[in-house]
Amino acid sequence: MDLEKRKHMLSVVTQTISALDAQDIIKLRDLSDQTIHNASAEQNRSSLLLAVIVYALSKILERPRYRSFKGWKSFALGSRKCLIDMQDALAQGNEAQFEEVADHYLASIQSLDQRLQKYIQDVIEQARISKA
Repeated sequence: MDLEKRKHMLSVVTQTISALDAQDIIKLRDLSDQTIHNASAEQNRSSLLLAVIVYALSKILERPRYRSFKGWKSFALGSRKCLIDMQDALAQGNEAQFEEVADHYLASIQSLDQRLQKYIQDVIEQARISKA
């Protein structure tokens, strides 16, 4: 991944952490739109993983019922830690580590609610449509 793409992804992850901390659904939705557009243009795995994660987080925060789930506090703390780990990997230029952390985090997101699998497929499909 070139330096410009890495800096952009690092900025998105940093903004995602801030939006998550502030529970700013609108900011997450904007970041989601931005990352989906970039993932469709770049067609690389790291961009697609980031797009899926930001989109899923925006969907999770849009639905207050998730906060009542048994594992919500653990999920919220784990989310912040995973995003920071993704941020660190990008800052170090370690794309493989970024993807490893992102894969792990995505599995955690999916375990919160199986319906998120549909959202993930939506992001992938949107990226394919935008590319075509």
